[in-house]
Amino acid sequence: MPGVYTVRVYPDINGQPNCFTESPGVTVNETLQIVCSGTDPTCAQLNGGSVSVTATNGAEPYTYLWSNGNTNATVNGLLGGTYTVCVIDANMCALDCSYNLIVPQCDSLDVALTKVLTSPLTPVQVGDDVTFTITVFNQGTDPIDSVQIVDYVPAGYIFNSVDNPNWTGSAPSVYYTATIGNGFLPAGGIARFIGYIYNCIGSCSDSHCK
Repeated sequence: MPGVYTVRVYPDINGQPNCFTESPGVTVNETLQIVCSGTDPTCAQLNGGSVSVTATNGAEPYTYLWSNGNTNATVNGLLGGTYTVCVIDANMCALDCSYNLIVPQCDSLDVALTKVLTSPLTPVQVGDDVTFTITVFNQGTDPIDSVQIVDYVPAGYIFNSVDNPNWTGSAPSVYYTATIGNGFLPAGGIARFIGYIYNCIGSCSDSHCK
């Protein structure tokens, strides 16, 4: 039991207690106890987790040794996972405990884009208008408030800003910024049209490119 104990020596065979008395004598500390706690990392900071150990009773000072080599009572800047600490008090009593930092389930942003020739589908002549359909899909789980589409003007085509009032820029790159209602792309994505004027590059004969 914890407390202060007195040692008495009885050298007299008659048991007389007045020969020697020492007080205080041996001090017995309460049993060392430890508790581990922690803060999980977040999607905003995947290495923002922390673990701590609190030691009570036993004999101070305490020493700490974590499974990642740290020797402090609190460890910061941690990824998800299980961390174990061994605590040793001044009397060399040792205890260990573990804490599991949960890996957050974060939303993902995965945007896909397709570009398809819409018209004409037959061979084109110099000066023909050619239209492409560009569709953007959100294949992830993170909402998207807006998306900027960048299209590179194909070789042999002229970008006509008059025919594309919602597009900005000039060759070699043009841009379209779309605002997404409620942050969610519809199931089929969003489609935007862009038109070019076909301008022959290379050898031409009878207004057709070869």
